[in-house]
Amino acid sequence: MLHKPSPDPPVWAAPLIGQTLHSAFPGLGSCEGNTDNVLVRYIGPPSGVKIVGWGWDTNARRGFRRIVAADDAGLIVGAGEGELPRPDVMRARPNIDALNTGWQVTVRRDSGSVEAYGVMNDGRSVCRLGRLDIQ
Repeated sequence: MLHKPSPDPPVWAAPLIGQTLHSAFPGLGSCEGNTDNVLVRYIGPPSGVKIVGWGWDTNARRGFRRIVAADDAGLIVGAGEGELPRPDVMRARPNIDALNTGWQVTVRRDSGSVEAYGVMNDGRSVCRLGRLDIQ
């Protein structure tokens, strides 16, 4: 599906765009997750994509509220919101007992690779959810 233009990042994430992932989030957490696919393409300007997936914070036993995406250089290139319903995850993963594990992230790129990370409750750590090659 094509839309235009690519939306701005969430207000909380605007100052993070362009920072290195490890300077903004020096800690690492424990999680399960996946970066599923591109849901929307924005033709811009600016162009970009909306990526969807799911994530589970194994310590807090819940989905992620905030998600960031980084490129191969480790720069934060997108952000989005989590805690979206994903009943398929609960059916496929018996250890996950919460419905709201889904997330979506908008990045202002229409090609290349990005990695999605769930922002942990402490706000200083992230956990890798998965990689997607945008084509």
